[in-house]
Amino acid sequence: MIDHLLAIKNAVATARSANLQAIPNTEKISILARYNRIVNEGYTENPLAEPSSGPKRRGRRKQSKALNLLDRFRDHSRSILAFLYDFAVPFDNNQSERDLRIMKVRQKISDTFRSLDALA
Repeated sequence: MIDHLLAIKNAVATARSANLQAIPNTEKISILARYNRIVNEGYTENPLAEPSSGPKRRGRRKQSKALNLLDRFRDHSRSILAFLYDFAVPFDNNQSERDLRIMKVRQKISDTFRSLDALA
């Protein structure tokens, strides 16, 4: 999946450098088909665990981290691939994390790490 996402990033960069407003539909269809194929292969390689033979428990069964990630890839594909549909959306969120960093550092300094001994 990592290789495919990076290939999509390169395709978007190539289309952007060619002054295109969007990736051609035929290419977009093949990209989405491969994305879905990778997700489906992930489900076949990571099946849901068999229920234990012990006592029945209430609630949902715990899934592996891989299955949780696959569920997110399946359910939120439009958000994950937002940079494919809209060239104004960046591939990563590094800039937004950098923008929030100074605010969080100031919050730590002023609020969070004070002890009662320091106030006396």
